[in-house]
Amino acid sequence: MKTKFYLISVILLISWQLTNVNAQEPMLKGTNSWQQTVLFNVSQEVAGYVLPGNISGVNTYLTEDGYQRILIMHQFNETDGSPYALENGLLLKGSRISYVDLDRQTQQPVDAGLPYYIVFDRHGNEVTSADQINESGHGSAGFDRFGNGTLFLSDDQGFFDDVMLFGEEAEDGTAYIMDLQEGELWAAPALGRGAFHQFAAIDVGEGKTGLIYGDGSPGSHVYLFIGEKNGLGDGSFLDQNGLATGKLYVWSGDQVMNSAQFHGTGNIADGSFFEITIYDPDKAGISGYDDQGYALPGTQLSLARLVSAFSFGGLRGFAVNPGFKHQIAFTDAGNGGADEWGTTYQIDLSQGVIASTLRILYDGDDAGKGQVPAPFFGIRSPRDIVWSDNGRIYIEEHKATTTEDYGGFLDLQSSVWELNPANSKVTRIGQINRKAIPDGLTDTANMDPGAWSPAGLLEATAAFDAQNNTTIFLAGINAGSVVGVDGASGQLLLLQGTNTYVSTETAMLTGLNGNQTQPLFTVGENPHGYTLTGVPDGIGVFERPSGQIRVLVNSKIDENAGGAYYLRNNLLLTGSRIWALDLNLVTRELERSSIGYQTIVDRTGAFVESANQINRSGSVISGLNNLSGGLLIPALHFGLMNDIFFAGESVADGTFYALDVFGETLYAIPAWGHATWKSVAFFQGQANAVSALLTLDRPDSPLLLWRGSPQEGPVNGFLNDNGLASGTLSVWVPVDPVDSGQLSGTNTIQNGTFVQIPVFQPNQAGTSGFDELGYAREQTILQMADDAGAYRFAHPGGLAVNPNNQGQIAMTTSGMGVNSTDDVWGKVVILDLDASSDLGTLTIVYDGDDLETNNLPNADFGLRNPGSVEWANSNRIYIQETGNAFNALFGKTSGQETSTWEFNPETRTLYRIARINRSARPFDLPDLQPATTGAWELGGIRDVSTNFTLPEESTLFLITVQAHTIQDSLADDYAEGGQLLFMAGQTIFDPSTGIQIPAALTSLQAFPNPLSQGDWLQVRIDVPEDARSSMALYDLMGHRYLLHDKILRNGPQQFSVRIPDHIPSGVYFLQMNSNKWLSRPLKLVIRP
Repeated sequence: MKTKFYLISVILLISWQLTNVNAQEPMLKGTNSWQQTVLFNVSQEVAGYVLPGNISGVNTYLTEDGYQRILIMHQFNETDGSPYALENGLLLKGSRISYVDLDRQTQQPVDAGLPYYIVFDRHGNEVTSADQINESGHGSAGFDRFGNGTLFLSDDQGFFDDVMLFGEEAEDGTAYIMDLQEGELWAAPALGRGAFHQFAAIDVGEGKTGLIYGDGSPGSHVYLFIGEKNGLGDGSFLDQNGLATGKLYVWSGDQVMNSAQFHGTGNIADGSFFEITIYDPDKAGISGYDDQGYALPGTQLSLARLVSAFSFGGLRGFAVNPGFKHQIAFTDAGNGGADEWGTTYQIDLSQGVIASTLRILYDGDDAGKGQVPAPFFGIRSPRDIVWSDNGRIYIEEHKATTTEDYGGFLDLQSSVWELNPANSKVTRIGQINRKAIPDGLTDTANMDPGAWSPAGLLEATAAFDAQNNTTIFLAGINAGSVVGVDGASGQLLLLQGTNTYVSTETAMLTGLNGNQTQPLFTVGENPHGYTLTGVPDGIGVFERPSGQIRVLVNSKIDENAGGAYYLRNNLLLTGSRIWALDLNLVTRELERSSIGYQTIVDRTGAFVESANQINRSGSVISGLNNLSGGLLIPALHFGLMNDIFFAGESVADGTFYALDVFGETLYAIPAWGHATWKSVAFFQGQANAVSALLTLDRPDSPLLLWRGSPQEGPVNGFLNDNGLASGTLSVWVPVDPVDSGQLSGTNTIQNGTFVQIPVFQPNQAGTSGFDELGYAREQTILQMADDAGAYRFAHPGGLAVNPNNQGQIAMTTSGMGVNSTDDVWGKVVILDLDASSDLGTLTIVYDGDDLETNNLPNADFGLRNPGSVEWANSNRIYIQETGNAFNALFGKTSGQETSTWEFNPETRTLYRIARINRSARPFDLPDLQPATTGAWELGGIRDVSTNFTLPEESTLFLITVQAHTIQDSLADDYAEGGQLLFMAGQTIFDPSTGIQIPAALTSLQAFPNPLSQGDWLQVRIDVPEDARSSMALYDLMGHRYLLHDKILRNGPQQFSVRIPDHIPSGVYFLQMNSNKWLSRPLKLVIRP
């Protein structure tokens, strides 16, 4: 009967108390909120067995008897270590494997020893003499330098038995496979020769076993083995597991041959696996072959080089992406030259197991493309690697570089790292602790920061009572310079951290009328090692192909405020920025935080390499200035080709920016001129045009209309593709003359027209009122607006398009406060725009100063000084108050703090649904103006009800709070306090108009697959409920291509869509979604 195994690393509870555990410090300590727990130590005795040292790997499984068995690899040279006996009495030295069995109830070790009793050599014969293993004639020399092992379950990736695969890390090493049930080790000569550290298994089809692995020798290669299960038909252990016979392939780049030609974080190289023949029985015993006909190491390398195999520095660990199993990450420890510090790669086999793409996830020599100041601050000499279920990659360091600068001037010890494969960002989560020297032993290399290292890393998240959103690893530690009785000292421990992050501070906003709030993040907290600066403002939300929800938030601070951050080119900047927060789709918790862009393109189209390309102060570090009004528009909406987040600088002569959210590049938009920007809204305007309204953050702002012409700009590229390079700018002019500030009264209607102004005059470039490109500066735009008769609005607050009528836009104006007699409290207006003309009709739907219509005793009891606005799919408008920023009377009568309101444009009813909570002072910091009502401002608000799974008839919003009077210790790095919150509640409108979140995934079929550009795709789907649906393709980098958007009726549906010619060839995921259901993603290949 087969043993029941679970290929999951052990999550041993933190409360474990093991017999005879030394009360010694952990040899590795968690960093960035990760915690460590020591399990047991080298030289600890369990059931008469003393655990040897020289740890090189760890694994675990659950035995049939219910014990948690931990397997520990020990890397000795073939003649080192104390001798141990096999079942037949043969004594061997060298590398070995130990096990420790743990009682899961008592959490105590109950047994330990060797997990194997019989060894079979390369001929398949039982080993009765050591020279069958060592091939050198040494009497007791055994296995030579075991690497790390990998467990595979029966029926997992083609294996018949439950096995562990590993190899010797010697230059002429042999691969071995252990039968976990029988306790047998079998040599596997069909896998070739090499310095094998680790093997990974891939799916290569029925009846086959696929392995990908590398040779750790300098200048060696990546191999792919495809074995035939039962290829010999002899019923042997190797044959039934597909390891007796098969084909061996080696990877060769199409254009590159080594790391000198191919290096640099983010770079990609195409290539293929080419077969090499390493077994020929007719060559048995001749030069270059062994007595069976297998190629010796030198011959194998020569065969690989005949097909121009790519030469790596020193290959180590391999790990398969559990979500997309055609992706494999692996590490190269480096070998000097262009690869001194090592490299972490990803190979993509999505086009099949032969053609493949190699991507550099992290190159230590360029410090991860400059994300750390110097190589020794980042990943050095990467070794063991795990691709976690949480989507991130975890890497251990083991010094291989010859440079004396391994630890840098800080003597940084070897570490464990978390790497985000989407953006190559790294975070140190654990670091060697050299103080943890066992009693009675000495550290003989205490000045060498690389003498100790982590040794073996295994995810243990799913095994034992792990809490949600927690990742736990079992890690081995090798204290290489602390030598005991039997090898280097060491330790096994757990390293635990949360994947997600939720603010622990009190909510700065309190929900009302059935709404509740939950802080997601509070300024001053430091999730994932990233400093998120204060004054959070506008919000953009989109779903990534990974299933995560990315939230973009612009931080509205001065150009010289906030802690510095790096661009990809290592440029250091302070100032305003855009957060990127990746949330768990189900739990809504923060799984990753970073900056939303890695590159900036200035107004001239040049990449920003110096801060003075974007600031006007001449500072070498000051960056963007007071980004305002963030808005995300998905690709193929309103004529845009890309997913774009917009934000403009709210300073005199500021620049509006467009963020390519998947390309992580921030582009300046010169065509809109210069202004103190406030907000933007895109709408359905004239055909073949990109239409947007723009407002300025000033007391006398005109309303601007941009009509962009895609593909008509002077230079091709992102801005031109999206209609942001060439077009016209117009201002709204009332048809009936009316003085600025005089439009008032709830239900007042005013017709107007948009009149074009010449914002771009290249013949005026460099002259007064124009920049060096010929675009108008702010005062010039204002003068042009006056000349056209434009109406000036008092502090426009926000713009929001009606999702149910995309030619209708809500706009708020915050008013003038005590500086006015008839516009103290601001207004909410709705603009109806005629797509076929320049006409635009304005209706005041709420005037805060119209007490009679509003039926209020005092304006301070109603909606006051409105700012940001969101028009939800429910046809409700949600409005944020700005506090006392423009109005000293704010809250003086009512005592009400800054609030969020729901407005029903059909019934003209308002509901206060949330209010600022001034007692929520983060970290017990002082409030500089505790008695001033309205000192805190509400920033952006975004309806995310369709982005997350919700109960029926519920609404969900993301809201930012700007706690201007919370500064103190936050001032230097964060500028001011603030918070990003969820607000959830039961909707108060008719359920028949509510948003229904998909409760389950429905199946989707599409054929032919693969197909080519221009082909027709036949689609079949069982539609669970009538709904408007969209169907889109997502490539592996997250780009979205919309294929259709139409209403589908309940029941089986079949239709055809044409694959547009502009979609590049490659691998995609096809998915349909509506506001009521979602299809399962389907992999689709588009051929060239």
